[in-house]
Amino acid sequence: MTFLVNFRDLLRKNPRPILFGMLHTFSSSYGQTFFIALFYTQILKEFSLTKTEYGMLYGLATLCSGLTLPWVSPLIDKLSPRRISLVNSTICLCAIVLLMNATTLFQLGCALLGLRLSGQGLMQAIASTVVSKHFNRSRGTALSLLSLGQPIGEALLPLLIISALRTHTWNETWMIPLIGLGGLVLLQLLLTERPFLVEVPGRVDVPATIELPSLSSASVSGAIPLASKAVSQNDNDIDIREQQNQSDSWNRREALRSSAFWMLIPFWITPGFLLTGYFFHKLSLAEERAWSLEWMALCFFAFAIARIFASLIAGPIVDRIGAARLLPSSIMLMALGFLILVLLDTQWTGFAYLALQGFGIGYSGTVKTSYLADAFGNDHLGAIKGFVMGLAVIGTSLSPLLFGWALENGFDFRYISGASVMMIVLTSFLAWVGVRRLRFLNSKRA
Repeated sequence: MTFLVNFRDLLRKNPRPILFGMLHTFSSSYGQTFFIALFYTQILKEFSLTKTEYGMLYGLATLCSGLTLPWVSPLIDKLSPRRISLVNSTICLCAIVLLMNATTLFQLGCALLGLRLSGQGLMQAIASTVVSKHFNRSRGTALSLLSLGQPIGEALLPLLIISALRTHTWNETWMIPLIGLGGLVLLQLLLTERPFLVEVPGRVDVPATIELPSLSSASVSGAIPLASKAVSQNDNDIDIREQQNQSDSWNRREALRSSAFWMLIPFWITPGFLLTGYFFHKLSLAEERAWSLEWMALCFFAFAIARIFASLIAGPIVDRIGAARLLPSSIMLMALGFLILVLLDTQWTGFAYLALQGFGIGYSGTVKTSYLADAFGNDHLGAIKGFVMGLAVIGTSLSPLLFGWALENGFDFRYISGASVMMIVLTSFLAWVGVRRLRFLNSKRA
């Protein structure tokens, strides 16, 4: 139960940036596939679209979002959390209003682009970047807490939307996220009324905090006395995070020129690419395995619960061991879930498969976000993370088409799952090589 004490202490000492992040990860649900897919049938009927036509439009909107994200994400580094959140929330609000009143395919496409960019992309980028910049030794624990927002949305929002659709039109039902975003704006104005506390870098058991107007690593690491003199338990463990505090942060151009950075990219793209493909074609999987829709809904609830649990335990483990050591193996449980689909064909296979996917995506999400800050520093974290997320979003735009082609050409989910296992193993090996290379490069920069 030690990790629960850590969560309590962290929330007591510096709650505002964590609550800020949780609100944004929850609100990112409005741009996620699982949420927009709840209106799938209604949108097809409203705009007289076939499934293929809607899939192409949705994929195009997602692709444009992925291409745009790297260009707008540097604003996260340049603007204060208050300003960037207001700008992004306004974009998301406008996209929802446009969707509610859309009468043409062009308007529908623009609304989907706005939701995918501001919801799926920037909401998560803002949350993880802001929290990563305000925490140092407790970064993993803080990221675990903020990541709870999305699985909470995955568990609650479908029930709320399905209930509302029974008595309201699909346009009227979009008032729910509209009101939710209005609440986000009000709460984030309250949370950002004063600058967030910044955890002072250093080897201390209980990190001190200071209040600074600037978030740069230079301003944070100034000559400010610490509130505690206790040294860390692991005095001989010099990890990447501490090396980075002693050297300049990487900028995006430097990262893009490094072969080690590109070795990590397939690892970042793979989880979202695979899950989007499986989730988009989840009805085909249910039909192939003779699973009822009610059973699939229960399995997805298990996915959300497993994701929450994994997110909670990942943070303290990252703080204790270090993200660099955990990164390459962090998605192997996803491979185990896909392997179950290859070897077994029972009703409980779906439950085990989705529970392992939830655990894998929750655990790896915290590890990956923490590692970016550890390896590349805080000064340009928003720009680097935005570029990585942009490529990941592009990957999610391609998987529904590729999975659909495979299914139409005689490859069932047994074959697709086998290919998924091999893909995870390969990208994990590349990540292991990339981590070792980055550790060497950071030691030279220190």
